[in-house]
Amino acid sequence: MNQTPLRFDDWHAARAFWQASRPGLSEQGLASRLAHSMKASEGVITWRHDQQGIAEARLSIEPTDLWPAVRALDCPTLFIRGARSDFLPAATLQAMRDCNAQVRTAEVADASHYVHDDQGEVFNRLVSEFLENLVTPGR
Repeated sequence: MNQTPLRFDDWHAARAFWQASRPGLSEQGLASRLAHSMKASEGVITWRHDQQGIAEARLSIEPTDLWPAVRALDCPTLFIRGARSDFLPAATLQAMRDCNAQVRTAEVADASHYVHDDQGEVFNRLVSEFLENLVTPGR
């Protein structure tokens, strides 16, 4: 968050930022990020949201303990982790599965924390299979 620029000189620089920070991002995902998260303003490209405020909040507040929520899950729940995630360690994913029989997990190779961006087809297949198994167990 500290290294995310607040503005870019042009669309080319904004595109380069996304490509460097999300190397697996598809062309469709990249176009969506540029169109929906950024805007031209006063001759530069800026964020549509308060990037500085988000960074300050995320870097200064105490993390919320989500383990009680994981333990309390009472329906089948799928957690998908990108193997290159810098946010969710593999050991934490395993601990989540170990602490609650309702937790199902999947790990996707060649994906960061943003599996839906990096491996969209794999992500969609995993979610579809999970949902189909809820409707037709044993598939």
